[in-house]
Amino acid sequence: MAPRVSESTKADRDNIYVRSAFNYVDAINKAVTELTQTSLERVRDCMSKQAVVELAPSSMTPPGKEDSINSADEHVAFIGLMRGLIKEANIEIFDWVYAAGPRVILQAKANGWSHHDQPYVNDLVFFMDFVDVNDAAVDEFTEFHKQEKHQDRAGLPKLTFIREYIDSAFFKGYMDEEMKRAKSNNMPST
Repeated sequence: MAPRVSESTKADRDNIYVRSAFNYVDAINKAVTELTQTSLERVRDCMSKQAVVELAPSSMTPPGKEDSINSADEHVAFIGLMRGLIKEANIEIFDWVYAAGPRVILQAKANGWSHHDQPYVNDLVFFMDFVDVNDAAVDEFTEFHKQEKHQDRAGLPKLTFIREYIDSAFFKGYMDEEMKRAKSNNMPST
């Protein structure tokens, strides 16, 4: 699906914050499908040291946790867990808006397959806040060696806050079923 963008925001695709948002989504796509530590490090490099990630709506809050806010490290660990349940995945961005803040809002669709050949399709909306490039310290930009040595991915402002809205009923049901399948496949037969 080609991105649907109004004429007024079309030029924003080259905006440094929009580029950073697309880089983050690309890093997630690679981290979920490529089972390497390097791909998780790339996701982590997209986020500032103090970054927080909120999975919304609040029904996404895991049992035993008070809220759905995660540190960047907790979010990267969550993505690592997803790799065990999803064999193929791709988040496709089809609309975006740049707003003051600096903030980027992405509308996307996630498509994929589980290791048990179950399709995964979910709608996503990301609200992403970034360090302001005018006030940022050197360590608040992505690093060349952690971005797979792609020059166009280095020097991008890091994320400080991400709110990710997903269809939580579908997501939770899908993950519960995949975890059951994974457990039943690992159980010794009697």
